[in-house]
Amino acid sequence: MHVSTGELKNLSILVIDAKANDIGVVPALVKKMLERNTFLFGTVDVAESFVTETVKQLQQLEKAYIQVAYEKYITILNL
Repeated sequence: MHVSTGELKNLSILVIDAKANDIGVVPALVKKMLERNTFLFGTVDVAESFVTETVKQLQQLEKAYIQVAYEKYITILNL
């Protein structure tokens, strides 16, 4: 699969923004994608203006996962 220089630049911007916002899953996911030469269509080709919005959405998703995990943990403790 061919990934253009522009797409790699946008991907690196996404990773940098994710790291700045402490979203650890993004760098790990991108690393695996690059190692396996596998890309999710539509995630690499993002306009630079949408990168911040994408990072915000990932941050909200990560917070939601943490909340669900916390609630399950509390439920287990109360059993």
